[in-house]
Amino acid sequence: MSNRPQNSQPLAVCRPQSYISQGAETSTSTIQTEDQRLPDIFTSADTHGFINADFSEVYLTSDGLGWTSIFISRQKENPYQQHFAGRPDPLVSFALNGPLTFSRTINGVSLKRKFLPGSFGIVPGGAAFDGRADVPLESLQIYVRQAIVEEIAGELGKGDPSKIEIIPRFAAFDRLLEQLAIAISNAAQDPLPFSHLFVDQLARTFAARLVVEHSTAKTESFQATEGLSHRQLKLLNEYIEENLQAPLSLPGLARVSRLSPNHFARLFKKPTGLTPYQYVLRRRIDRAQYLLIETNTPVAQIAVECGFGDQTHLTRAFKRLSGVTPASYRRKTNGGGRAT
Repeated sequence: MSNRPQNSQPLAVCRPQSYISQGAETSTSTIQTEDQRLPDIFTSADTHGFINADFSEVYLTSDGLGWTSIFISRQKENPYQQHFAGRPDPLVSFALNGPLTFSRTINGVSLKRKFLPGSFGIVPGGAAFDGRADVPLESLQIYVRQAIVEEIAGELGKGDPSKIEIIPRFAAFDRLLEQLAIAISNAAQDPLPFSHLFVDQLARTFAARLVVEHSTAKTESFQATEGLSHRQLKLLNEYIEENLQAPLSLPGLARVSRLSPNHFARLFKKPTGLTPYQYVLRRRIDRAQYLLIETNTPVAQIAVECGFGDQTHLTRAFKRLSGVTPASYRRKTNGGGRAT
Protein backbone atom coordinates (compact mmCIF):
# COMPACT_ATOMS: atom_id res chain seq x y z
CA MET A 1 0.00 0.00 0.00
CA SER A 2 1.35 3.42 -0.86
CA ASN A 3 0.37 7.08 -1.12
CA ARG A 4 -0.62 8.39 -4.50
CA PRO A 5 -0.09 11.98 -5.68
CA GLN A 6 -3.13 14.18 -6.22
CA ASN A 7 -3.51 16.46 -9.20
CA SER A 8 -3.58 20.15 -8.42
CA GLN A 9 -5.44 22.85 -10.29
CA PRO A 10 -4.83 26.59 -9.87
CA LEU A 11 -7.66 28.71 -8.52
CA ALA A 12 -8.28 32.15 -9.88
CA VAL A 13 -7.85 35.22 -7.66
CA CYS A 14 -11.29 35.86 -6.26
CA ARG A 15 -13.31 37.13 -3.35
CA PRO A 16 -15.31 34.54 -1.42
CA GLN A 17 -18.10 33.29 -3.64
CA SER A 18 -20.37 30.30 -3.77
CA TYR A 19 -20.10 27.27 -6.01
CA ILE A 20 -23.78 26.82 -5.10
CA SER A 21 -26.35 29.04 -6.78
CA GLN A 22 -27.90 31.77 -4.65
CA GLY A 23 -31.61 32.13 -3.97
CA ALA A 24 -34.23 33.89 -1.90
CA GLU A 25 -33.44 35.04 1.60
CA THR A 26 -33.68 32.30 4.21
CA SER A 27 -32.07 31.54 7.54
CA THR A 28 -30.09 28.80 9.19
CA SER A 29 -30.65 30.16 12.68
CA THR A 30 -32.94 27.28 13.59
CA ILE A 31 -30.48 24.60 12.48
CA GLN A 32 -28.69 22.94 15.37
CA THR A 33 -24.94 23.31 15.40
CA GLU A 34 -22.61 20.36 14.90
CA ASP A 35 -21.51 20.03 18.52
CA GLN A 36 -25.12 19.85 19.74
CA ARG A 37 -25.80 16.63 17.85
CA LEU A 38 -22.45 14.95 17.38
CA PRO A 39 -22.56 11.14 17.31
CA ASP A 40 -20.33 9.16 19.63
CA ILE A 41 -16.62 9.14 18.80
CA PHE A 42 -15.43 5.75 17.51
CA THR A 43 -12.67 4.61 19.87
CA SER A 44 -10.68 1.45 20.53
CA ALA A 45 -13.15 0.62 23.31
CA ASP A 46 -15.70 -0.12 20.54
CA THR A 47 -13.41 -2.68 18.86
CA HIS A 48 -12.17 -6.21 19.58
CA GLY A 49 -9.16 -4.69 21.35
CA PHE A 50 -6.33 -5.71 19.03
CA ILE A 51 -4.47 -2.45 19.62
CA ASN A 52 -4.52 -3.04 23.39
CA ALA A 53 -3.54 -6.72 23.24
CA ASP A 54 -0.15 -7.76 24.59
CA PHE A 55 0.65 -9.49 21.28
CA SER A 56 0.23 -6.30 19.22
CA GLU A 57 2.72 -3.59 18.29
CA VAL A 58 0.63 -0.64 17.12
CA TYR A 59 1.91 1.62 14.33
CA LEU A 60 -1.19 3.72 13.65
CA THR A 61 -4.63 4.31 15.12
CA SER A 62 -7.49 6.76 14.71
CA ASP A 63 -7.90 6.86 18.49
CA GLY A 64 -7.75 10.52 19.49
CA LEU A 65 -8.74 11.86 16.04
CA GLY A 66 -12.40 12.32 16.93
CA TRP A 67 -13.72 10.19 14.07
CA THR A 68 -17.30 9.04 14.53
CA SER A 69 -18.10 6.87 11.51
CA ILE A 70 -15.04 4.64 11.23
CA PHE A 71 -12.08 3.32 13.24
CA ILE A 72 -8.71 2.24 11.87
CA SER A 73 -5.56 0.70 13.26
CA ARG A 74 -2.38 -0.70 11.76
CA GLN A 75 -0.31 -3.11 13.84
CA LYS A 76 2.03 -6.05 13.94
CA GLU A 77 0.34 -9.03 15.57
CA ASN A 78 2.86 -11.44 17.04
CA PRO A 79 1.85 -15.14 17.19
CA TYR A 80 -1.30 -15.61 19.28
CA GLN A 81 -4.37 -17.75 19.82
CA GLN A 82 -7.36 -15.99 21.34
CA HIS A 83 -11.15 -15.79 21.56
CA PHE A 84 -12.79 -12.44 20.75
CA ALA A 85 -16.26 -11.54 21.90
CA GLY A 86 -18.64 -10.03 19.36
CA ARG A 87 -18.69 -6.29 18.79
CA PRO A 88 -21.60 -4.32 17.31
CA ASP A 89 -19.72 -3.06 14.24
CA PRO A 90 -18.22 -5.09 11.37
CA LEU A 91 -14.45 -5.50 11.09
CA VAL A 92 -12.47 -5.70 7.86
CA SER A 93 -8.85 -6.76 8.41
CA PHE A 94 -6.29 -6.53 5.59
CA ALA A 95 -3.00 -8.44 5.55
CA LEU A 96 -0.03 -6.18 4.85
CA ASN A 97 2.60 -8.94 4.68
CA GLY A 98 2.71 -12.55 3.57
CA PRO A 99 2.17 -15.10 2.34
CA LEU A 100 1.21 -16.47 5.74
CA THR A 101 -1.36 -18.86 7.14
CA PHE A 102 -4.07 -17.71 9.55
CA SER A 103 -6.82 -19.73 11.25
CA ARG A 104 -10.28 -18.46 12.23
CA THR A 105 -13.46 -19.96 13.65
CA ILE A 106 -16.65 -17.96 13.31
CA ASN A 107 -20.28 -19.11 13.61
CA GLY A 108 -19.01 -22.65 14.12
CA VAL A 109 -17.08 -22.66 10.83
CA SER A 110 -13.31 -23.20 11.12
CA LEU A 111 -11.05 -22.10 8.28
CA LYS A 112 -7.29 -22.13 7.75
CA ARG A 113 -6.07 -20.26 4.69
CA LYS A 114 -3.08 -18.51 3.21
CA PHE A 115 -3.20 -14.71 3.23
CA LEU A 116 -1.33 -12.61 0.69
CA PRO A 117 -0.70 -8.86 0.98
CA GLY A 118 -3.96 -7.07 0.22
CA SER A 119 -6.18 -10.03 1.07
CA PHE A 120 -8.67 -9.54 3.88
CA GLY A 121 -11.14 -11.12 6.25
CA ILE A 122 -14.49 -9.78 7.42
CA VAL A 123 -16.03 -10.30 10.86
CA PRO A 124 -19.71 -9.21 10.81
CA GLY A 125 -21.03 -7.03 13.59
CA GLY A 126 -22.10 -9.04 16.60
CA ALA A 127 -20.10 -12.15 15.64
CA ALA A 128 -17.67 -13.71 18.12
CA PHE A 129 -14.64 -15.51 16.72
CA ASP A 130 -11.45 -17.37 17.53
CA GLY A 131 -8.24 -16.39 15.80
CA ARG A 132 -4.81 -17.97 15.57
CA ALA A 133 -1.61 -16.67 14.00
CA ASP A 134 1.52 -18.83 14.12
CA VAL A 135 3.79 -16.20 12.57
CA PRO A 136 3.89 -12.39 12.88
CA LEU A 137 1.09 -10.73 10.93
CA GLU A 138 0.98 -7.06 9.94
CA SER A 139 -2.61 -5.95 9.56
CA LEU A 140 -4.73 -2.92 8.73
CA GLN A 141 -8.05 -3.13 10.54
CA ILE A 142 -11.08 -1.02 9.70
CA TYR A 143 -14.35 -0.90 11.62
CA VAL A 144 -17.35 0.93 10.16
CA ARG A 145 -20.48 1.76 12.14
CA GLN A 146 -23.22 -0.85 11.76
CA ALA A 147 -25.75 2.01 11.71
CA ILE A 148 -24.11 3.36 8.55
CA VAL A 149 -24.16 -0.09 6.95
CA GLU A 150 -27.88 -0.42 7.67
CA GLU A 151 -28.59 3.12 6.48
CA ILE A 152 -26.92 2.45 3.14
CA ALA A 153 -28.46 -1.01 2.88
CA GLY A 154 -31.88 0.59 3.30
CA GLU A 155 -31.22 2.96 0.41
CA LEU A 156 -29.55 0.50 -1.95
CA GLY A 157 -31.34 -2.74 -1.13
CA LYS A 158 -34.76 -4.29 -0.81
CA GLY A 159 -36.38 -5.37 2.42
CA ASP A 160 -35.57 -4.67 6.05
CA PRO A 161 -31.99 -3.30 6.24
CA SER A 162 -31.60 -4.57 9.81
CA LYS A 163 -31.95 -8.13 8.49
CA ILE A 164 -29.20 -7.76 5.88
CA GLU A 165 -26.08 -9.66 6.92
CA ILE A 166 -22.44 -8.93 6.15
CA ILE A 167 -20.75 -12.07 4.81
CA PRO A 168 -17.78 -13.35 6.91
CA ARG A 169 -15.14 -13.34 4.15
CA PHE A 170 -11.76 -14.99 4.70
CA ALA A 171 -8.61 -14.49 2.58
CA ALA A 172 -10.64 -12.59 -0.05
CA PHE A 173 -9.62 -9.85 -2.48
CA ASP A 174 -11.44 -6.66 -3.46
CA ARG A 175 -9.31 -4.05 -5.21
CA LEU A 176 -11.74 -1.16 -4.62
CA LEU A 177 -12.14 -1.97 -0.94
CA GLU A 178 -8.33 -2.09 -0.65
CA GLN A 179 -7.97 1.33 -2.29
CA LEU A 180 -10.55 2.78 0.10
CA ALA A 181 -8.59 1.27 2.98
CA ILE A 182 -5.44 2.99 1.69
CA ALA A 183 -7.24 6.35 1.61
CA ILE A 184 -8.58 5.89 5.14
CA SER A 185 -5.13 4.86 6.38
CA ASN A 186 -3.56 7.93 4.75
CA ALA A 187 -6.17 10.17 6.41
CA ALA A 188 -5.25 8.73 9.81
CA GLN A 189 -1.51 8.90 9.18
CA ASP A 190 -1.62 12.55 8.17
CA PRO A 191 -4.74 13.89 9.90
CA LEU A 192 -6.01 17.36 9.06
CA PRO A 193 -8.24 19.47 11.29
CA PHE A 194 -10.83 19.61 8.49
CA SER A 195 -10.69 15.93 7.54
CA HIS A 196 -13.85 14.75 9.30
CA LEU A 197 -16.01 15.47 6.26
CA PHE A 198 -13.59 13.58 4.00
CA VAL A 199 -13.47 10.62 6.38
CA ASP A 200 -17.27 10.52 6.64
CA GLN A 201 -17.47 10.24 2.85
CA LEU A 202 -14.85 7.50 2.80
CA ALA A 203 -16.66 5.61 5.55
CA ARG A 204 -19.92 5.61 3.62
CA THR A 205 -18.24 4.59 0.39
CA PHE A 206 -16.50 1.78 2.28
CA ALA A 207 -19.82 0.70 3.84
CA ALA A 208 -21.56 0.84 0.46
CA ARG A 209 -18.95 -1.49 -0.99
CA LEU A 210 -19.56 -3.92 1.87
CA VAL A 211 -23.30 -3.83 1.25
CA VAL A 212 -23.06 -4.26 -2.52
CA GLU A 213 -20.31 -6.89 -2.71
CA HIS A 214 -20.06 -8.51 0.72
CA SER A 215 -23.57 -8.80 2.12
CA THR A 216 -26.82 -10.68 1.58
CA ALA A 217 -28.53 -7.52 0.30
CA LYS A 218 -30.26 -7.49 -3.07
CA THR A 219 -29.18 -4.07 -4.20
CA GLU A 220 -30.59 -1.84 -6.90
CA SER A 221 -28.58 0.62 -8.97
CA PHE A 222 -29.25 4.27 -8.15
CA GLN A 223 -28.65 7.17 -10.50
CA ALA A 224 -29.33 10.67 -9.25
CA THR A 225 -31.45 12.41 -11.89
CA GLU A 226 -32.06 15.55 -9.81
CA GLY A 227 -29.96 17.42 -7.35
CA LEU A 228 -30.77 19.33 -4.21
CA SER A 229 -33.56 21.88 -4.46
CA HIS A 230 -32.82 25.59 -4.82
CA ARG A 231 -33.90 26.20 -1.22
CA GLN A 232 -31.79 23.30 0.08
CA LEU A 233 -28.75 24.69 -1.73
CA LYS A 234 -29.32 28.15 -0.32
CA LEU A 235 -29.69 26.91 3.24
CA LEU A 236 -26.67 24.68 2.88
CA ASN A 237 -24.49 27.44 1.47
CA GLU A 238 -25.41 29.77 4.34
CA TYR A 239 -24.72 27.06 6.88
CA ILE A 240 -21.29 26.29 5.42
CA GLU A 241 -20.33 29.97 5.26
CA GLU A 242 -21.37 30.50 8.87
CA ASN A 243 -19.45 27.47 10.11
CA LEU A 244 -16.24 27.38 8.04
CA GLN A 245 -14.16 27.87 11.15
CA ALA A 246 -15.69 24.79 12.81
CA PRO A 247 -15.39 21.09 11.94
CA LEU A 248 -18.05 20.11 9.40
CA SER A 249 -19.27 16.55 8.99
CA LEU A 250 -21.32 14.79 6.34
CA PRO A 251 -24.16 13.96 8.76
CA GLY A 252 -24.23 17.59 9.86
CA LEU A 253 -24.51 18.92 6.30
CA ALA A 254 -27.12 16.27 5.48
CA ARG A 255 -29.26 17.39 8.42
CA VAL A 256 -29.40 20.90 6.98
CA SER A 257 -30.97 19.43 3.84
CA ARG A 258 -33.08 16.96 5.86
CA LEU A 259 -31.63 13.96 4.03
CA SER A 260 -29.67 10.89 5.00
CA PRO A 261 -25.89 11.39 4.57
CA ASN A 262 -25.63 8.86 1.74
CA HIS A 263 -28.54 10.31 -0.23
CA PHE A 264 -27.32 13.85 0.42
CA ALA A 265 -23.82 13.11 -0.93
CA ARG A 266 -25.26 11.79 -4.19
CA LEU A 267 -27.66 14.70 -4.70
CA PHE A 268 -25.07 17.31 -3.73
CA LYS A 269 -22.71 16.47 -6.58
CA LYS A 270 -25.39 16.80 -9.26
CA PRO A 271 -25.70 20.63 -9.18
CA THR A 272 -22.22 21.46 -7.88
CA GLY A 273 -19.95 19.00 -9.67
CA LEU A 274 -18.09 18.53 -6.38
CA THR A 275 -18.26 16.23 -3.38
CA PRO A 276 -19.20 17.94 -0.11
CA TYR A 277 -15.57 17.65 1.04
CA GLN A 278 -14.25 19.24 -2.16
CA TYR A 279 -16.80 22.04 -1.94
CA VAL A 280 -16.04 22.90 1.69
CA LEU A 281 -12.29 22.79 1.06
CA ARG A 282 -12.65 25.22 -1.85
CA ARG A 283 -14.81 27.52 0.26
CA ARG A 284 -12.10 27.55 2.94
CA ILE A 285 -9.45 28.38 0.33
CA ASP A 286 -11.65 31.12 -1.16
CA ARG A 287 -12.05 32.74 2.25
CA ALA A 288 -8.31 32.47 2.88
CA GLN A 289 -7.63 34.16 -0.48
CA TYR A 290 -9.97 37.00 0.42
CA LEU A 291 -8.38 37.54 3.83
CA LEU A 292 -4.89 37.44 2.33
CA ILE A 293 -5.79 40.15 -0.18
CA GLU A 294 -8.03 42.41 1.88
CA THR A 295 -6.64 42.24 5.42
CA ASN A 296 -3.41 42.38 7.39
CA THR A 297 -4.37 39.25 9.33
CA PRO A 298 -1.36 36.95 9.91
CA VAL A 299 -1.42 33.72 7.93
CA ALA A 300 -1.50 31.66 11.12
CA GLN A 301 -4.68 33.44 12.24
CA ILE A 302 -6.24 33.09 8.77
CA ALA A 303 -5.65 29.35 9.03
CA VAL A 304 -7.69 29.21 12.24
CA GLU A 305 -10.46 31.46 10.91
CA CYS A 306 -10.82 29.32 7.79
CA GLY A 307 -11.01 26.03 9.67
CA PHE A 308 -7.55 24.64 8.88
CA GLY A 309 -6.39 24.55 12.47
CA ASP A 310 -2.86 25.80 11.88
CA GLN A 311 -0.65 27.44 9.27
CA THR A 312 0.99 24.19 8.16
CA HIS A 313 -2.30 22.60 7.12
CA LEU A 314 -3.49 25.77 5.40
CA THR A 315 -0.23 26.05 3.46
CA ARG A 316 -0.40 22.44 2.31
CA ALA A 317 -4.00 22.64 1.08
CA PHE A 318 -3.55 26.14 -0.37
CA LYS A 319 -0.49 25.17 -2.40
CA ARG A 320 -2.13 21.99 -3.68
CA LEU A 321 -5.14 23.88 -5.04
CA SER A 322 -3.63 27.24 -6.04
CA GLY A 323 -0.04 26.28 -6.84
CA VAL A 324 1.56 28.77 -4.41
CA THR A 325 1.86 29.22 -0.67
CA PRO A 326 -0.39 31.72 1.15
CA ALA A 327 2.55 34.09 1.71
CA SER A 328 3.48 33.98 -2.00
CA TYR A 329 -0.14 34.50 -2.98
CA ARG A 330 -0.36 37.58 -0.76
CA ARG A 331 2.79 39.06 -2.30
CA LYS A 332 1.78 38.29 -5.88
CA THR A 333 -1.66 39.83 -5.45
CA ASN A 334 -0.37 42.88 -3.56
CA GLY A 335 -2.43 41.82 -0.58
CA GLY A 336 -2.82 44.09 2.42
CA GLY A 337 -1.03 41.86 4.91
CA ARG A 338 2.59 42.00 5.93
CA ALA A 339 2.78 39.47 8.76
CA THR A 340 3.16 35.82 7.81
